[in-house]
Amino acid sequence: MLSVVYLLCGNKELYSKASKYFKGVDGSFRSEDMLAAEDFSSGLRTLAKLAVNLFNNNEEVSALDLVGNLDDENFTLALSAIKLRKYGIDTDYTETEEKLYM
Repeated sequence: MLSVVYLLCGNKELYSKASKYFKGVDGSFRSEDMLAAEDFSSGLRTLAKLAVNLFNNNEEVSALDLVGNLDDENFTLALSAIKLRKYGIDTDYTETEEKLYM
């Protein structure tokens, strides 16, 4: 679900159109309603469909859709969301010893 939040928050227009259909608190995404009701450009529709795909796989998005419909910024956003879905967040952070200098 984090990858969907990342994708939605990474594009202002997508967020404004899709956020009312996505409720992360209760784990719901009214994606059919969103795709039917909202007027998306081809690139934005591709991102919206990718968000649905990452959430529950109810929409198909091909690599050619991503390459052909997205500008460089949104393509990078899409790839980052896909990587986040696959790998999650790196939690190998190790806290160093806290030192207080006065």
